[in-house]
Amino acid sequence: MRKFFQCCAIVAGLAIAWPAFSQAGIEIHVRPPKLKIEKRTPAPAEHMVWQRGYYTYDATANSYTWQPGQWVAAPHPHAVWVPPTYVHHHDHWTYVEGHWR
Repeated sequence: MRKFFQCCAIVAGLAIAWPAFSQAGIEIHVRPPKLKIEKRTPAPAEHMVWQRGYYTYDATANSYTWQPGQWVAAPHPHAVWVPPTYVHHHDHWTYVEGHWR
């Protein structure tokens, strides 16, 4: 029974810490390309929010890949989508995930 509680404590600790790990950025030494201009189609429903396209970085290929924009359902009526971005530091860029606010 003691091992069961130890396992539960470990799982709970990881569940609490996981968001911190997922927010950790990697240093990218290749400048991100300029965003593409996308033609936004009309919203398929009133509650849908446009998430513009963005570039993801593939560290193994040392290159960026374009992810096209899309309409998504907002989690609540007044939700605002904050798009992903790359923050420039002295000699590198850090990816910051998009999120709802």
